[in-house]
Amino acid sequence: MLTKTQLWPAILLLCYLSACTTKIPKEISHPPHSLITISDIQSQPELYSGTSVRWGGIISQTEHSHQHTQLIIIAYSLNKQGRPIAGDHSEGRFVANIKGFLEPTVYNAERALTINGQVTGLQTINIGDFPYAHPVIDVTQFYLWPELPDEQDFDYYPYWWDNRWYYLYHPHPHRH
Repeated sequence: MLTKTQLWPAILLLCYLSACTTKIPKEISHPPHSLITISDIQSQPELYSGTSVRWGGIISQTEHSHQHTQLIIIAYSLNKQGRPIAGDHSEGRFVANIKGFLEPTVYNAERALTINGQVTGLQTINIGDFPYAHPVIDVTQFYLWPELPDEQDFDYYPYWWDNRWYYLYHPHPHRH
């Protein structure tokens, strides 16, 4: 039996370990053995049919049918945890078919998503007037990343900052 002095460190250790756990599925956080690109599939779709991929990006469009939710995703490279790194260079677009209904207000445009699934072919969808061959992935695992706060939401001042120091060195005109 543990005494009170032995119990507290054990409780603190359990709390610390539970805080370190993550909900990101292993299939999302670990890269696959082969790295197949969107252009690989666009050039030879029959060669890659049934192949597993782990891709991610920013949701562009959400459509629903009776069997699944279809997400059109603008692909970006992934960081170490598998989160898409949005920037000025996209790797292309792909279609992710996910069984069941996904709430469109949650899985909406500009949300980051990483998927794991099998290539099933190509689907040509127009982007404006331009026909674009989207690789189609039947998703087996996916992760919707939490939204990052906007830069304007951050408080860039250090914890010790006090506005009165600013006003001492940057006085404002007196109001009459």
